[in-house]
Amino acid sequence: MVAEREVGSRKKNFRSMKPPSHNTHLPPVQYERIHLRSLLSVRSKMRNFHVLILLLVEFVNSQPEICGRSHNLDNLIDNGKVITQRRVVGGNESTPHVWPWTVQLIYAETKIHRCGAALLSDDIVITAAHCFSRSRNPARYTVLIGGHEIGSGESYHIRNISIHPLFNVLMPSSFDVAIARLHGKLNFSENILPICLPMLEPSTADSCIVTGWGYQEESGSFSSKLRETHVPIIPIVICNSILHYFGRVDPLSMICAGSGGADACQGDSGGPLMCYSRVRQRWELQGVVSWGHGCGRNNIPGVYAKISAVTSWVNSQMKLLQLNDNDIL
Repeated sequence: MVAEREVGSRKKNFRSMKPPSHNTHLPPVQYERIHLRSLLSVRSKMRNFHVLILLLVEFVNSQPEICGRSHNLDNLIDNGKVITQRRVVGGNESTPHVWPWTVQLIYAETKIHRCGAALLSDDIVITAAHCFSRSRNPARYTVLIGGHEIGSGESYHIRNISIHPLFNVLMPSSFDVAIARLHGKLNFSENILPICLPMLEPSTADSCIVTGWGYQEESGSFSSKLRETHVPIIPIVICNSILHYFGRVDPLSMICAGSGGADACQGDSGGPLMCYSRVRQRWELQGVVSWGHGCGRNNIPGVYAKISAVTSWVNSQMKLLQLNDNDIL
């Protein structure tokens, strides 16, 4: 009898169990929403990743096949490092034609050196916007390409000029970049080659060099031959500190490079700051000489227009200039 009561009790208790009046588990639809959001998030990230890959492929394909490479540089690279110790101010003469994309911008009438520049394609050069501060009339300027001595090289007239629309807008010297299209197309050779536009911003670990025919010292005169100097990339936080430029460097459009005794100077404006990309195994144009306090002063780096911030604009303007014969865009 006791056993029967236990069995009956168990049956009674089992049958009397009812689900609670309130629902203790999350509604299935809630699980579905969470799953759907996660799925959408993954799909969105994958889509963004694919878009990024496509943009990178398009960017690389837009660059000339031979950009950033020079036969004269092969013996100067060791595991991504420039092995020369040639050091504009504090610099030494470059090996002739070792930087085949370095360009001279001169006044057409007087033949006087105005600025440096860099070759991007067979008819486009890039320089600093302030190099055209006296006049934006392209007829006032010519460029010399492929020369080692100042005033030497193949001469080309400028067809039209494009100044970055934000030049001097956000703050003085912001987006100090201009590109110019040449009359006619040049032929590439060992002494005349384009440099690559950058894929990423430069890092403090990059090996970077600035070249030019500018003053060899702050109160000096132009160099008769192309000179070069190694310059370290300086973090923008340090460059904008009270020890340096005290917030006057625009992080969106400028980068800092250089140390005491090694710097760009007057006449080097618009010239290339180039860094070696170990990934691409090519030289990339990371900056153009823009401004600074003096030349080669202790704790005062040079300031350069940040090319990685304007690559989209540069690519679009290159196409536009090649379709447009107006003097200024």
